[in-house]
Amino acid sequence: IQDNGSGGVEGQYGEGAMIALRMVQSGVRSVTVSRGGWDTHQGEQDKLTTRLGSLGTAITGLITALDALAPISGDPTKTSALDDVLFVVDSEFSRDNTGPDGFNGDDGSDHQSTYARYFSAMFAGGGIAGGRAIGATDEAFEPVDGETFHSSRVNATIYDLLGIDHSKYLAGFSRPIEGLYG
Repeated sequence: IQDNGSGGVEGQYGEGAMIALRMVQSGVRSVTVSRGGWDTHQGEQDKLTTRLGSLGTAITGLITALDALAPISGDPTKTSALDDVLFVVDSEFSRDNTGPDGFNGDDGSDHQSTYARYFSAMFAGGGIAGGRAIGATDEAFEPVDGETFHSSRVNATIYDLLGIDHSKYLAGFSRPIEGLYG
């Protein structure tokens, strides 16, 4: 996590990532870092350029810092604190990019139920097998690889990796729920 030279940390997410790291080091089991400003109905390219750069710097810094620390659990089979920490970045929904040049009339994007069927999530550490993407859509927001999953499976994956029996808490769905980590 990069110090900006004035005693602070780089970018809008840097401070949250630094606090999260310190909390994890002190034994806190669950930390959420959340920042607003992603509702890009106007000026999307400029907003996302700034926000994604800051988010990317914070994610890289936090993962690098966790990977350099000894395992928090003391488990000799683990190589770093990143093995003990499940790191998740996700979005609440996707956006409509079907306007001229992919934007609405205000160079932004809007919420459309047709396009909100898919969203993105990133997992690192905590037992996740890295280096792969699950699911993809084309420009018309249709699945292209046959792998689409209900959001409950993302939740089940998080619960399972945290050692929580998801069937006790995610039982309101009409079908079995499996994790995505396999």
